[in-house]
Amino acid sequence: MLKKQLIILLLFASIIANAQVMWQFKKDTVITWNYTDGDEFNGDKVDESKWHYTPGGTHSIFNNLEQQYYTNGQNHKEINGQLQLIAKKEDITSRIIDWKNDSDSLIIDKKFYTINKKKFGYTSGLIESIKTHKYGFFECRLKIPIEKGYWPAFWLHGGYPNEEIDMMESKTEKPNQIHIDTHCPNHCDYVNYFFQKRSYGGWAKTKYDFTKEFNIIACDWDENYIKFYLNGECIGISNVKFATEKFLTINLAIPSNNGPFKPGPDKKINTEVIFAIDYIRVWNKNFKDKKEITNPQNADLSTNIQLTNPINIKSGTKTKNKLVYGNKSEHIEEIFISFFNNKDFIQLYSLGVFDKNKPTYKITSEDNIELMSGNIQNQVFNISKETFTKGEYSLVISFNNKLVKKSFRVD
Repeated sequence: MLKKQLIILLLFASIIANAQVMWQFKKDTVITWNYTDGDEFNGDKVDESKWHYTPGGTHSIFNNLEQQYYTNGQNHKEINGQLQLIAKKEDITSRIIDWKNDSDSLIIDKKFYTINKKKFGYTSGLIESIKTHKYGFFECRLKIPIEKGYWPAFWLHGGYPNEEIDMMESKTEKPNQIHIDTHCPNHCDYVNYFFQKRSYGGWAKTKYDFTKEFNIIACDWDENYIKFYLNGECIGISNVKFATEKFLTINLAIPSNNGPFKPGPDKKINTEVIFAIDYIRVWNKNFKDKKEITNPQNADLSTNIQLTNPINIKSGTKTKNKLVYGNKSEHIEEIFISFFNNKDFIQLYSLGVFDKNKPTYKITSEDNIELMSGNIQNQVFNISKETFTKGEYSLVISFNNKLVKKSFRVD
């Protein structure tokens, strides 16, 4: 009987050694997400097998009256495990749309806009995925520039007419706010009080300062909804049903003073401006287990862990937010725990909304000797692989009477 109980108690993810995994703990469910794509930006330049530098063939989204020219890698640096997208105040003359001739006219709404070649006052950086994606969990750990007037963004787009999922748009003069939305070609998301169709979107006011610290932006794109997350907390739900494959993009735009994301930067300032990205990760679901899991008898995890590079996450968004939340009760005690086996360290993070319970973890050797254990609550930390000798290890996570286990190898 005891053996049978233990089998029920342990949700074991059968994943190959060294594979990355993320668990989403919910009230009566554990969802396992497997890493399928992304970039840790640990090289010395952008990986051009994964990314290119232009947004769908254009150097400027001129409908938004942006001022930047996206260069072919000149405004991109990988340094200390981070990607830097750099905006510079400098003049450059180039095409707006790559595949048109210099003298071609650009027509918008049947009216002449400009010729294709023009002078830009800024250069900046953008990367867009070569691969397209359909459904999954998309996350990015980032820090926005401190200088005012800039427009960093992390988003998905694709289809004709274009569909768009904006996981984060920010204005740097609003360091504690992010804008999230879904753009539907036919305003397909919801109907307002005046029975008008509208696309979903709005500003989320938070307790974070996105210019001073790194934060994790994410979305869960399902066939029936899109859920937006900030440091593991659900901050918005769009009930749109998107089924078109999309490109993943992150960029640093420079708005103008008469565009939709005004104002632009002070033209007297000639400082290089940096948008820092720690990583981009794409996960896909492996399985769902709807069974109620109770009384984990083997979850006695003591605390003796030594951490390197701890990053504490503050409390979440303000309680009043003019966004379509859906059912908030679904997200009580919902957390994300990620295991990421990097070259030199193992990264664990625990993110979400905690009440009284704290997730615990234990790492044991191949012969079941406990090496380290402890609590992880609202933090990202790295465990140096110098702590381990070569061999097989097990990680056990316990939260809300549920256990998950991951086997991994250190070479």
